[in-house]
Formats: sequence, structure tokens, C-alpha cells
Amino acid sequence: MAITFNYYSEENIFYCKSSGFDENLEEVIQYELTLLEAFLKSGCKKALSDERDLKYTLDITDSFSLGQFLSEQVKFPAKLALVTSVINKEYAEFWETVVTNRGLSVKVFYTMD
Repeated sequence: MAITFNYYSEENIFYCKSSGFDENLEEVIQYELTLLEAFLKSGCKKALSDERDLKYTLDITDSFSLGQFLSEQVKFPAKLALVTSVINKEYAEFWETVVTNRGLSVKVFYTMD
């Protein structure tokens, strides 16, 4: 798996730091399922995912599928902040639109500030 990550929760916020690159849609789905399971176990309602060191290689079609998949998996109120590199902007903002249009509270940022 080319994506490496670690996570923890603190003060009712779930934090994740990821790096590497996504090799294919199946890998990213597994990554999201692993994080979603940990997020649910944490009992947190907010998540901050730092993906500034993760290079996105999926195309727009896969980004759409990924956003659709995530929105089908999350059946509870949660807020997600995704911090990514500006080089991932096109795909990150498209993904943000897909999941937001399906009812999730997601916002993409490019700095931790």
C-alpha cells in the first residue's frame, strides 16, 4: 500500500496524517474504510485529515466514485476538514463538491492555519 498514515483522537477531534500516493481506487477505498472505522470507534464528531504529503493520482472519474462511496458510508453527523497540497486542488475541490452535494459537511483547505 503506497499510502501510509497514522491517526489519533484528542479533545473530541479525530486527527489523521497521511503521506505517499494513491495507487488506485481500491487502495483509496480501503484507506477511507480503515479511517472511517477508527473515526467511528473514537466517538468523535469532527475530523481533521492532513494529506499535504499525499499525492493524488486518481482521475476525475475515480474522484467522483470515491466521493460517492464515502457519502454512502457516512450515516451520522460529522464534520471533516481536509488539508491537502495545492497541487491536488482540482481533484480535492471536485471531491469536496461531490460529498457536500450528498449531505456531508466537508471543507478542503491548503494550509493548517
